Amino acid sequence: MTAYGDYITLFNFDHIIFIVGLVIIGAALFMKRDAVGEHRQKITVVILIVSIFQQILLYSSYYFILDFDPGESLPLQISRVNTILGIIFLITKNDKVFRVLALFGLFA
Repeated sequence: MTAYGDYITLFNFDHIIFIVGLVIIGAALFMKRDAVGEHRQKITVVILIVSIFQQILLYSSYYFILDFDPGESLPLQISRVNTILGIIFLITKNDKVFRVLALFGLFA
């Protein structure tokens, strides 16, 4: 496991686990396209709940465990902004939010 505060290096054990998990989930979604279409609303709710829970854990850990540093704790990184925009899009289904999310995703 990677120690706290260390970056995950390319192709170490943690990175391989992440890649394999991502490929398995992506393949399952691709192979079960019909089931995904039938249960679209449920899948959207699950993704929304997981995303909100992840954001709560992230920012509460900055507040309670680490010293709250605005440079590190505020969502100023593009990937954090994308996560928040993704949550907003899943709630509102706003096409303009999706366009901004897609454009920011090119840089994240």
